[in-house]
Amino acid sequence: MHNSAYVNAKKFYHKYCKNNIENKKILDVGSYDVNGTMKPIFEKGQYVGLDMEEGPNVDVVSDAHNIPFKNEHFDIVISSSCFEHDDMFWVTFLEMCRVLKPGGYLYVQAPSNGPYHGWPGDNWRFYADSWKALEKWGKREGYDIELVEHYIDETTPAAPHEGDRIWNDSVAIYRKKPIQIFNTSLKSIELGHLNTTYRGVTMHKCPFDVTMYQMIINEIKPDLIIEIGTYKGGGALYFADLLDIIGKGEIHTINIIEDVDDLQIIDNPRIKRFVQGYQNYDVSLVNGFEKVLVIDDGSHHSVDVLNAFNKFKSLVTLDSYYIIEDGVLSDLGYNSTYGGGPLKVMDDIIENNKDFTVDRKWCDFYGENATFNPNGYLKRIKE
Repeated sequence: MHNSAYVNAKKFYHKYCKNNIENKKILDVGSYDVNGTMKPIFEKGQYVGLDMEEGPNVDVVSDAHNIPFKNEHFDIVISSSCFEHDDMFWVTFLEMCRVLKPGGYLYVQAPSNGPYHGWPGDNWRFYADSWKALEKWGKREGYDIELVEHYIDETTPAAPHEGDRIWNDSVAIYRKKPIQIFNTSLKSIELGHLNTTYRGVTMHKCPFDVTMYQMIINEIKPDLIIEIGTYKGGGALYFADLLDIIGKGEIHTINIIEDVDDLQIIDNPRIKRFVQGYQNYDVSLVNGFEKVLVIDDGSHHSVDVLNAFNKFKSLVTLDSYYIIEDGVLSDLGYNSTYGGGPLKVMDDIIENNKDFTVDRKWCDFYGENATFNPNGYLKRIKE
């Protein structure tokens, strides 16, 4: 193994492999120790060296055209300075693809330059296009392999004992496509949320946010929840049941028109309904409540989002929240329908109201902004 081959293998390790390496199985194809091996780089993992004859650093003796391991056995499969000697490297490549797990990485390095060096033969040199051709070959033979990086190293110097030989290592890094069991889209989640009900009443909320709301209400224990946007009342009913659990509190739910027709909401002692829009809500009704939470699930038009925030923000008590729903409309392609939607004014709201902060605890609870309310969980941090 020449110096630049070792250097490039080390780069591959640090960029793609080092995390959780202790639990990864590594196969080194062509591992025989000739002036060094890749084992010191990967020794923290479960390393197996394979070569066609016994010798130093060889754990398994086998022809690389028939690797004696089951399909999808290794997390990482590597080969350095071997393909030029392999009379059927394309067969070896397929075997490497076969034993690689979905989501695993395959690393190959071979020279693009340099003098003849038989071991036992010296058959090939590899250029950038060579690795693209192998990707095409692998896919043709049924392996969902992707060339994620390839390059020719023209800068790493030879070691002193190597003289002036310039190998210009050609490097390819492939990844086998992971098996995707959870296969959905934002659009499919949107369609599902439009069909969501609570106790038989329509409730247009993302299940991620439904789950987080019960945690927030249990944590804050509000005396009053102001909900802008009642629609059929499923959300108000859900919040009322959560308040029942904590043993206190009421809901002021605001709509433009009376759209509730379910007695579970109409007769619920914790729910007070208001119509004619948020603009006509009497904020003096909040007097006497010690802990107030506000949820804007109204028109979602950028103008209304900003105006509602400016009207209701002072009502939110310390350590409670003003939650702006459905900023996800931008990602769903509805900006023009909603005047840019909540996200159009979100930056201005955050910048001009330093007594609130975006609470990443909730925005990123299931992953970065994995919510229908991206950057919408605003926590009051100052009176």
